[in-house]
Amino acid sequence: LPVIAMTANAMIGDREKALAAGMNDHVAKPIKLDQLFGTLARWIRPVGVVRPAGLQFDESALRAGGVEPGSALHNKLLSMIVERERNFGDRFRAAAGDCVTATRLAHDLKSEAATLGALPLSNLAGELEAACVRGAPMQEVNALLDVVLAALAPFLQALQGNENQGPA
Repeated sequence: LPVIAMTANAMIGDREKALAAGMNDHVAKPIKLDQLFGTLARWIRPVGVVRPAGLQFDESALRAGGVEPGSALHNKLLSMIVERERNFGDRFRAAAGDCVTATRLAHDLKSEAATLGALPLSNLAGELEAACVRGAPMQEVNALLDVVLAALAPFLQALQGNENQGPA
């Protein structure tokens, strides 16, 4: 079982002291999520890795965000995006006329998809977000929404199908 030290300060020599005391690794406060997740990913290996069939993730983007492809954290994030975004279209349409909410919804999807390494979906959601920010006509926003939903549907469907199969 790996032991990772966390210190409340980042003094020179803290890491060396922790390693000398028998710790496997060290993380200093203030916590930087990419550093924390990267450190955890080096030491935690998943049991029963679940890889969604037919979905491609940019593994370098995942790792840059501190998420190891196929890890328990990755699987949890995939499950969370299914739960959160399964009604994206309905929530986005309900926000019609509320530019702030529509922008936030598109931004959240863009960020979630990028965190998961689903960069094509993230880019499409980013285009929708940009249209909301600049106050594009509803016809343009709706057309972009249709494109986002066309990319989101098979993504969520593959993830939902994978959840029903359970761990590999």
